[in-house]
Amino acid sequence: MFSGSSHQEDLLRYRAQQLGIPLGKFVYCMVLQNRSAVDKQSRDEPLTRLNNLLVQRVNKPGVYTRKAVVISDSLIILCATVHDSAEKQRAEAEQLLRELMTPAEEISPSTQLTIGIGGIRELLSDVPMSRQEAHKAMEISFHTQPKQKIVHFHEVLVEDLLLGAAGHPVLTALTSMLIEPIVAYDKEYGTELLATLHAFLRLGGNTKRVAEELFIHRNSVLYRLDRVNEIIQNDLNDPEVRFRLDVAMRVWKTKDIHANQRK
Repeated sequence: MFSGSSHQEDLLRYRAQQLGIPLGKFVYCMVLQNRSAVDKQSRDEPLTRLNNLLVQRVNKPGVYTRKAVVISDSLIILCATVHDSAEKQRAEAEQLLRELMTPAEEISPSTQLTIGIGGIRELLSDVPMSRQEAHKAMEISFHTQPKQKIVHFHEVLVEDLLLGAAGHPVLTALTSMLIEPIVAYDKEYGTELLATLHAFLRLGGNTKRVAEELFIHRNSVLYRLDRVNEIIQNDLNDPEVRFRLDVAMRVWKTKDIHANQRK
């Protein structure tokens, strides 16, 4: 069912019932990973124990709306729901995280569980597409929103589109003109202009919220943005400039994903 092989829908539903896999009006996939498990050599054994524990908690008796299985170090969860909105999916994921982390005695305090959510599907034969979207949401968020615990594929649609166009001359030109000079400046002077610009674009130009997120004074934010204006010789108050910067920033943040895909 998760493999992407084509099967008849009736056969899939029959097999799902035999295996106790949830059926409902809609189905979708979540992918759950422990983001703190970075070093593969040191994490294999504890990760296996953690995944086994999480599978038991997801598949606990009396719960018929989800089913979990471990595939390649990721916990894949098939969910059944009567809702067809991303907001409801996020709410279900938040509830699941609370359930998995409580009680927490058996889980290390350093554990950072994150969830990628795929789109809603009506057919079980479309489950592999939802699983692929959940993986993409997880991978993209790792590079663009590393602090976010739950990310829906709908939140990274633009990044997914840009990944499909990676290497396009226009995108390369945008990052070369608008991002690389800032990266070079940060590297030479030890500043954090790129991080400030990223927050500024993501938060809709709200410098007060940028200051709060970066734990600096708002005047420091304004000073950094002035430096960005000078470096790229553009005006951040210009909507067209801000749009191009937003595209270029998204391309820059996902460049490592594209590099890994080519290996």
